[in-house]
Amino acid sequence: MHRNRSIGRQLRPGSAQAFTLVELLVVIGIIAILMAFLLPALGRARESSIRIKCASNLRQIGLAAINYAAENKGWLPDNRSAQPHYVANRSGFVGWYDSRPMWQKYIKDINCFYCPGFAGDMQGRKVVAQHADDRSQASAPKDPQVGWRGTPPGVPVDLYVSIHYSILGGWSRPGTPNRRIVLLLGPEEAVPETDPPLAWRPMLPARIGARDSSQIPLGADATLREPTTPVALTQGRMLAQAAALGPDFWTSHRRRGRFDGLNVLFLDGHVVWRGAEKARPRMTYNTGSSNYDYLYWY
Repeated sequence: MHRNRSIGRQLRPGSAQAFTLVELLVVIGIIAILMAFLLPALGRARESSIRIKCASNLRQIGLAAINYAAENKGWLPDNRSAQPHYVANRSGFVGWYDSRPMWQKYIKDINCFYCPGFAGDMQGRKVVAQHADDRSQASAPKDPQVGWRGTPPGVPVDLYVSIHYSILGGWSRPGTPNRRIVLLLGPEEAVPETDPPLAWRPMLPARIGARDSSQIPLGADATLREPTTPVALTQGRMLAQAAALGPDFWTSHRRRGRFDGLNVLFLDGHVVWRGAEKARPRMTYNTGSSNYDYLYWY
């Protein structure tokens, strides 16, 4: 009789029963397992959306370059800056040059020059503008620079104007118009153990209409390596060493803190994603000697 009354009390409607510690641990464990499955998928979805937006930005840049060339006898927008990811060169480096007026006629939203996945530099040695209005590095001791709207176009100041993409076609080193980007390797060429001589390799064209335009890069996510710091590359084996080390400057696409690839805009206007297993240092600029300088990925 006492046993039946006890059962009745346990089954009485409206009675509250607390979870045991074991039950709580089981529920927490199940949630943790689900999160372990879901978080990587969410991360991949986010990166996929960033890649799509980034590719769209590069297509707009490519379309603007092609439209500019159509009205200027085939010439691509002229950019004379210290690096291909600068659209204005500081007056303290050879002389002020601003290519923004050429682009503004063909690109209405200048935010397309800034990748949503950009997360700063690789080694903390240098930075570029996070967005078009960024002036945080205007007084930086090395490479002072701002975003697109950081200083008015055409007003000479001792600043660079940086973007998140390297505009390779039409770029030249200030004061030396023949020092342009040199294509060291084709898009599918493996990196050799010995660097090819600069004199044997073609410079990127400064005009539309080149043969094999679908294989010639016009622009890409700014992804590069300096050959002297933080690790000095061996003369004659720079490409192989850089490929093993990876880029040390800005890259917008990473996975677990490592370079994951980049979008590349080609001269015919199409954009291709090249993952880390394919993207390699394949370009430098003509230094006027046999030495390589900055190495650019695509």
